[in-house]
Amino acid sequence: MTERKRFDIAESKQMILERDEYRCTYPGCTERAINLAHGISKSKVNLRMYGEDIVNHPYNLFSVCDNLEHNAYFNISGKEYQKEKLIALIEYVPGLTSRKVWMMINSDLDYRIYKE
Repeated sequence: MTERKRFDIAESKQMILERDEYRCTYPGCTERAINLAHGISKSKVNLRMYGEDIVNHPYNLFSVCDNLEHNAYFNISGKEYQKEKLIALIEYVPGLTSRKVWMMINSDLDYRIYKE
């Protein structure tokens, strides 16, 4: 990994933590966030399938504390409908907070409305 890539990752993490006000986004948790959870996990398969732009997009990253259950809560691997909704949000709806993204991908709304 190049020095520039390391800097970009650190800068992105800082931006996500600031967006979430350094608080864990797990419902009911008020702990300080120190990690990022991926909705679509950062695996080789997902990187090939969706690309780095989707897997590392801010909407796919959620600030979490050091509790591993909180990290696992945001994983939507195997939930194709939620993945489709998340990708639609990434492509068509700018400026959302992570809480709003999570609410939208778990709502009963049809994800295709984001494209309109």
